[in-house]
Amino acid sequence: MKKWTIIVAILICCCLYALVRLSKPQDQNEQIKLDNAAIETQANTDNADKAPLVEDSDSAVPADQVEAVLKAFEEFQSCIKDEDYKQAWESTSKNFRSNVVGSFEEFKSACDRMDMATVTIQPESACYIEDQVAFHITGPSLEGRNMYFLFVEEDGRWRLNTGHTP
Repeated sequence: MKKWTIIVAILICCCLYALVRLSKPQDQNEQIKLDNAAIETQANTDNADKAPLVEDSDSAVPADQVEAVLKAFEEFQSCIKDEDYKQAWESTSKNFRSNVVGSFEEFKSACDRMDMATVTIQPESACYIEDQVAFHITGPSLEGRNMYFLFVEEDGRWRLNTGHTP
């Protein structure tokens, strides 16, 4: 009888371990797939043509700010397309350069990984997030992820400050 009790206990432990193990992602790629599936589910329940609502979006961004930020991003993106990474680096905020990316080489690598030349800003999504002007972005490298670029005015110019995933 003791033998069967031990065997049953081992089987129960194995089943519990399998359930826990299968419920957790095996690696980062699997987590990304799960995140993308959740985003797709949300997109199917919402209007897929609209950017999702985000916090602090209760007041509209003035049209002149929207235009100024869009122009700053177009200049940034033009530098990336022309492979003038130094000028693109200079058009980011001090916070971005020191806290978000770290080094110029990491910045270049991130621009290539995200394929920044193909990222598109959705002007109709302009809102405030953490007191910064934010725009929903799309692009092939984002694979349906819900992401925003945040901009700050610094030294009289609008600059890319960080990305935000609500």
